[in-house]
Amino acid sequence: MNLSHLFDFDVNYCQKHGNLAGLDEAGRGALAGPVFVGCVSIDLARMDGTEMKQVNEIKDSKQLTGKVRKKLFDYLTHSNKISIGIGQSSSEEIDKVGINRATGLAAERALDSLGRAVDLVLLDKGIKIQRAGEYREITKGDDKSLHIASASILAKVGRDRYMRFQAENYSGYGWETNVGYGTSAHREAIARIGRSDIHRKSYKLA
Repeated sequence: MNLSHLFDFDVNYCQKHGNLAGLDEAGRGALAGPVFVGCVSIDLARMDGTEMKQVNEIKDSKQLTGKVRKKLFDYLTHSNKISIGIGQSSSEEIDKVGINRATGLAAERALDSLGRAVDLVLLDKGIKIQRAGEYREITKGDDKSLHIASASILAKVGRDRYMRFQAENYSGYGWETNVGYGTSAHREAIARIGRSDIHRKSYKLA
């Protein structure tokens, strides 16, 4: 069985600390829509050969094609050996408390929705949680940790789907493809038709 380096990284933490969860965000740098945080906890001891084939494909969501991300999202959300949670913070909340705190709030909501007790939470660098618990902030965590990489897939696919759905309600911004990020076409649309009510007012558009 060809175990990935991400799996090995997390097994070391699991042996020392117990049950793990990983957190990663999507949408921090967007001009519109919420920031999403995915939370994943994998029962590493129960992974069998069939599931390890799926696990070996997991990596940072930015390194995966859309098709592979979708397949792995479906695996993460349907495996009975994996617990998941998703939290979000709206554009209004981002404007009110700032993107860093809003991301932390989304992370706390993702943990609340996990439905499984964990002993250690692995955070991709930049996510700050203001509550009791044991946490490790991992620089480039989505390149190192299976749990964080899995959370990055959960957050990315979940948020992309949300923004493509919103594109049906807010036409003209191109969210079907840019999912709220600041592409030139998106910025031109804002200049032409103005901001929607889910655009973030705290980010400059130029």
